[in-house]
Amino acid sequence: MTEKDKLPSIKAKDRTCTTLLLRLVDWRYSSTLQIMLISKVRSLSFGIKTLWTFTASDAYTLMPSMAVFGVVSGISGSLLTTVPETEQWSSLDVISSLPVVFGYLWINLLLFNVANQRLPASIKEDSINKPWRPMPSQRLTQKEARVLLHAVIPVAAIISAYTGGIQQAAIHTILSWMHNDLDGSGNPILKNLYTTLGIVCYSSGAAAVASSHIYSGHHGLNSLGWTWMTVIGAIILTTTHVQDFRDRKGDEATGRRTLPLVIGDSPSRWLSAVIILASSLGCSVFWQANMAGYLVVNGMGSLLAVRLLVYRSEAADRLSWNLWPIWIISIFIIPVLSTSSY
Repeated sequence: MTEKDKLPSIKAKDRTCTTLLLRLVDWRYSSTLQIMLISKVRSLSFGIKTLWTFTASDAYTLMPSMAVFGVVSGISGSLLTTVPETEQWSSLDVISSLPVVFGYLWINLLLFNVANQRLPASIKEDSINKPWRPMPSQRLTQKEARVLLHAVIPVAAIISAYTGGIQQAAIHTILSWMHNDLDGSGNPILKNLYTTLGIVCYSSGAAAVASSHIYSGHHGLNSLGWTWMTVIGAIILTTTHVQDFRDRKGDEATGRRTLPLVIGDSPSRWLSAVIILASSLGCSVFWQANMAGYLVVNGMGSLLAVRLLVYRSEAADRLSWNLWPIWIISIFIIPVLSTSSY
């Protein structure tokens, strides 16, 4: 039998790049190479999945809404940003800005989530509410998560400096330290405040990234843009506790003092519903929204408010929280549905 006869046959359907590469190597080493390649692929896949599960919850809820604010601010031009009135945007520039905006948001969200989820109290809470996360599922140890955090911080800073929004990223890093390492999340008022300021950093940073990518030069929010951002911050501050309804079991087990646990479930729901309805109407009036704007914002606000009051199971509260960022998105797009030019 010749050396050629000893080579394993390859079916047409199995002729992948990896298989063809192995055919070029001496047959005696093919098994070792296969094991090495499979090990590398598995390690890479494990690493990517681990990073993703740190941010999965926010990637499906918060990140799209903050990206929408950034892009809407960008296409508003001089209305909300420092872009000169003479500058014009193109659809291609807007589309190409999306991966940049999402990349900026994701790396900064990863920073916060690693910093938060590595803590003992968070691991205990996630073992009840989100057992699939990296720490309770034992994909990483606390020491490994700490090493990862040390690596993510400079990477996030470099990416933010390159894409824009470095000031917001720097403030966000400080807020993350105060929220997590200084136990700011243990107080319901501070928890909502830090959450709000964090979302303001993400959103205004996304606006800086989008406007700088869509147009030439570096840009950010103008005075009206910051006024609008302040209004949004107030809305988020007074409604972000909607997320706490779904996490009552975990919060109670860890002794975390959230609004539903402090003032009671029913009063928290009625307070949330009133604020959501008032905010929806107030934003419509602020921007003098057209009919589509009124219907979209107040329709989403009414849907969310009714759900909070009527459907109170844990599963229903999870869906309500998933609707919260959609309601926020409807508020974010009001400037482009305005009948006023300000």
